[in-house]
Amino acid sequence: MDKFEKQIKDALNNYEAPYDASHWTSLNKKLGQPKSTLYKWIGGTAAILAIAVLGYYVADNYQSTNKTPIATHTNKDELTTIQQNDEIIEINQIVSDANHSESITPHSDINSETNNNSNPAQSNIQNQQNINNQMINDNDDLNHFNNENTSIKPSSNINYPSTSDESINPEQAKAEVVIDGFAKCLNESFEIRPSVPKQKAIYQWDLGDGTIVNANFVNHTYSKAGNYKITLTLKDIKTQEVVKKSEPVEVTVYDQPQANFTYEFSNGVMPFVVFKNNTDVPTTSWEIVGVTSANTQNFEYSFKHKGDYVVKLTTVNENGCSSTTTQVISIEKDYNLLAPNAFSPNGDNLNDFFIPKALPLLNQPFTMLIYNRQGNLIYETNDANKPWDGINFRDGVPASDGVYVWIVQLKNDKGEIETYQGQITITR
Repeated sequence: MDKFEKQIKDALNNYEAPYDASHWTSLNKKLGQPKSTLYKWIGGTAAILAIAVLGYYVADNYQSTNKTPIATHTNKDELTTIQQNDEIIEINQIVSDANHSESITPHSDINSETNNNSNPAQSNIQNQQNINNQMINDNDDLNHFNNENTSIKPSSNINYPSTSDESINPEQAKAEVVIDGFAKCLNESFEIRPSVPKQKAIYQWDLGDGTIVNANFVNHTYSKAGNYKITLTLKDIKTQEVVKKSEPVEVTVYDQPQANFTYEFSNGVMPFVVFKNNTDVPTTSWEIVGVTSANTQNFEYSFKHKGDYVVKLTTVNENGCSSTTTQVISIEKDYNLLAPNAFSPNGDNLNDFFIPKALPLLNQPFTMLIYNRQGNLIYETNDANKPWDGINFRDGVPASDGVYVWIVQLKNDKGEIETYQGQITITR
């Protein structure tokens, strides 16, 4: 018997409940009838036994909580011991793993009183069981956390042959070629793949032009036109022996046309440039970038303004293969219907009339308009034999010396309206 138990025992042996006769007299009056001495003795004895039992369990509970660990929680190399003191449960060690730490806290119902269980011993046992269950749950949570953060998912990339040591079953192996097209133009690539890409084998491709490739997928461009046979061979990963070989699949590569053109200048009344296609193909298209376009074998165009122009020719052969070439054309001066920049309508029969010199020679429909500085129309004609004589056709008064604006709208051989404009100066 330890010191604490001895103190409890001595306290119970020396205990004597105080007795006052007046108390019993008062109680008997309230109950209305006297009570026997036997009842008094039984009540006192019951009270003493209750105090003794309570003292015993308090002592037993105190001893167990100071000497015996309630539960332990082990995670890897660290050990957490939870002990119950007089009033609370303390956690003496924090369980940690890598950079993650988590504190274990008992549920609030551990120290709470249970109305349906008034026995202190049973309450203490239930508290210990709750703590153990909580620690087991917390340990499971930590293990789940560690497993989630350290798991590695394998790559789903199947663009390369399998590196597994397992061998493919020859009876289940499939060697079939799948291609995105069986005929293409030169410089276009073929996308080639197996019908079953995830077999545990080495995929070897013979592309028919001397190229051998070990890969699941192939993107190949042939350097010459012609017909090529593509074959897929499956090989055992360990022995390198052939497991299965596909039937050859033939593809066709069409040649491309070589677009080419020449050009030359024509310095007539209406200067223009002639472009000639030197490629023998059924379809051609021309483009002067930012200016005009045409779908003809040969092409002519009259440049109105000086500058550098990009001319593009695109040719398409009977197989639908195309080719494009470009050249830069330099125009050294503006073209303005060979119009003079001044005339002198003074009646001396020398330079008395104005009209662009190209209009009488072209013999094409046109309209010429003359405007003064105020923007007022002072002359109009659509006849090359009626040039402007310097008279304002609205009032018949000769126009004063100065600068005037002219505009010509001309319909060309293609039926298109071309607009030209410039300035003319009157000097008498």
